[in-house]
Amino acid sequence: MSLSDRPDRDPAAHETCPTGRATSVAEWAESRLRRNGYLALRNISCEHHEGVLTLWGRLPTYYLKQVAQEAVADIQGVRRIDNRIEVLAPGVKPAGPDAPPAPDRSARRHRRP
Repeated sequence: MSLSDRPDRDPAAHETCPTGRATSVAEWAESRLRRNGYLALRNISCEHHEGVLTLWGRLPTYYLKQVAQEAVADIQGVRRIDNRIEVLAPGVKPAGPDAPPAPDRSARRHRRP
């Protein structure tokens, strides 16, 4: 989990939601992620509460995690980002409480009978 405060940004430079539509900050952030050129960002969810935008989901690289954070950083109403995106290698499923432990492959090294 990482929190990112952006006091260095000029509040006047924040992008505003398009006028004529009632769009929440979280909906606007998700829209921006979906319009981004990276398809993986389309599965990221956003929540906004009291100036904190929380990002949720899973991505294959730390680079994409950072791209997602930067894509929504200058939206009006976002004072801080709580980036809770998990980074998982493609094809890896997150371990849940019922998941069996990963096999220990170190014990199988070139044993000969």
